[in-house]
Amino acid sequence: MVDFYEPIGWEVVDPRDYLEKGSGIKVDLILKAGLMQKKRLYSGILEDAIYVKA
Repeated sequence: MVDFYEPIGWEVVDPRDYLEKGSGIKVDLILKAGLMQKKRLYSGILEDAIYVKA
């Protein structure tokens, strides 16, 4: 789950690519605003989340 200070469009692909290249694993990103619209998925996603401070 990512959260940005300003609105973002397809640029979310850039952080995903950066994280995948740096970690060597597939990364799935969801915008926090999008996740908040799907509250029933929220707790399941939080259980699998890996927190990274950037």
